[in-house]
Amino acid sequence: MKTTIGLLMLILSSFNANAAIITLTPGAALEVSFELSAPPPSDTNLLSFWFFNTSFKQGLLTFELYDGSQLLGTDVNTIQGSNQLSSFTTSGSPYNFSNPQIIDFSSILNGTIDGLFRITLTEGYREIDTNISSLELIIADVGNGGTIYEFLSFTNVNFIEAPLTKVAEPTSILLFISSMFLLFSRRKV
Repeated sequence: MKTTIGLLMLILSSFNANAAIITLTPGAALEVSFELSAPPPSDTNLLSFWFFNTSFKQGLLTFELYDGSQLLGTDVNTIQGSNQLSSFTTSGSPYNFSNPQIIDFSSILNGTIDGLFRITLTEGYREIDTNISSLELIIADVGNGGTIYEFLSFTNVNFIEAPLTKVAEPTSILLFISSMFLLFSRRKV
């Protein structure tokens, strides 16, 4: 069933019963995989990914859209409030809300996309409720909306935690320096 929307409406849909609230920090990544069950109509011209933040601190959020290992496009957003929208569109689309990124839609339109959104953050933090997220294919016919063709199911939600940065403690550094000093002082004697 098709539903006409204005993208100013909040669309809440749950796609992954195993998902939870995750905290995205610099160095970490959230990866959301998806596939199409069938090719969409040929006039489909907008792929939109939306999620809800339970808590956040200002920072740049980067959305990378991949088809397998091929990067289709990158959307960089500043965190502004509890909702985040990333949109990718065709060059002829009338959709212009939230400054969508123009990409090659051929793998979407032929239904073969091996889709992956990789989301990273440069500073701050963001708590993301992955149960309140939506990934939509839309036939945009106005600047801020259109007809939702399909809600896409997430095939996998993967959270990659930031690697811990090891900081040498002062005692270890002092022990290393004194050992080196003793080693070199014995060689001269």
